[in-house]
Amino acid sequence: MIRSLFSGVSGMKNHQIRMDVIGNNIANVNTVGFKRGRVNFEDTLYQTIKSSSKTSNPAQAGLGTAIASITSDMNSGGLQSTGRNLDLAINGDGFFRFTDPKKSLDDPSNQLYGREGTLYINNNGSIVNSNGLQLVAYQWKRVSVTGTNPAANITADGDLVLQKIKTDPGTLSEALPRTTPLVKISLTAGMTIDQVIEKINEKTNSTGVVASKDASGKLVLSSELNSLDGFSIDATSTGQVLTDLGLASGDNKFDKTNAEYGQRALQIDPGSIPVGSIQFLDDGTVIGYDQNGNSLQWTDEQGNKYDSTMIKLYTFPNQDGLERVDKNIFTTSVSSGKEQEGMSGSTGYGTIVSGYLEMSNVDLTDEFSTMITTQRGYQASARMITVSDTMLEELLNLKR
Repeated sequence: MIRSLFSGVSGMKNHQIRMDVIGNNIANVNTVGFKRGRVNFEDTLYQTIKSSSKTSNPAQAGLGTAIASITSDMNSGGLQSTGRNLDLAINGDGFFRFTDPKKSLDDPSNQLYGREGTLYINNNGSIVNSNGLQLVAYQWKRVSVTGTNPAANITADGDLVLQKIKTDPGTLSEALPRTTPLVKISLTAGMTIDQVIEKINEKTNSTGVVASKDASGKLVLSSELNSLDGFSIDATSTGQVLTDLGLASGDNKFDKTNAEYGQRALQIDPGSIPVGSIQFLDDGTVIGYDQNGNSLQWTDEQGNKYDSTMIKLYTFPNQDGLERVDKNIFTTSVSSGKEQEGMSGSTGYGTIVSGYLEMSNVDLTDEFSTMITTQRGYQASARMITVSDTMLEELLNLKR
């Protein structure tokens, strides 16, 4: 008799917790980037009334129910167009990383991750979410290749071949293999450095390479987009072409990586404020210009300046094991495992999409149907208590 009373009590308590989770889900049906919770029950200790034997099965009476887990459903929510460049969504499984500006980026308690991409530029140039947490990105100095000698007029005909080479800065020491056709630029004897620059820049959309010259007249090749980290330059007909450009070398090839590369809170250099425009590319690269048309410069806590930045995404061995903090923020736990970093667009990480926000993944149809079964389970458990009480009352009334 007592067993049924306590089974009913455990049923009421745990169905109430399940209703609490459902209520939280429904309350956050319009919360950007929210991930719904789900309560899983399990039965509890069994009291053995009769042990098993060769001729009979065991007889056991259960003692109620308990909460096995409250899991987070990490499935993606729908994307809603906002048309605002600073609104970011992840089309896939990755997470943004954020940092509390009051703590060090290396502080273990500052490992904060989320999917809400409602971003703002605050008054000191930091790119923050709606709760003031700074977005974390990688920053480095833009790569450029400068000729060893001032370039003179071209003295021999030849073909200059340019190839945009995209690498992951700081992790690859050499350029990735070419995956797109080379772009050939024909140069003829007598061309000036300015004419060579014009020829190269005509192909910028195809190569991503921008040509210019420095104060001494040396040819400088740099990246159009901050995410480029190297260039290949080949002479297909004669090495004299590169010699005349002041870029000759033994193998007629120039690749460069940059060691000044690291993870930092994303902050625009004060010299670039106010911002004229800013754009987030699908690969995580951030580019923009100040109101004078100059490319945005970035900075860190020590005041070092950088002109290249890229937002990385993070996944985890067990994303359901992430621990909720509040304000749409998760942190790692023993269950989730250590974060795994990757580029936007890489397999398993998803792609950053500008001008969209991820909606809550709460489905009201599922929540209301679960609410009904939870309510009925609660009522049944409550009825079990009253029926057990009635039976106890009958027992007490045997002697009057």
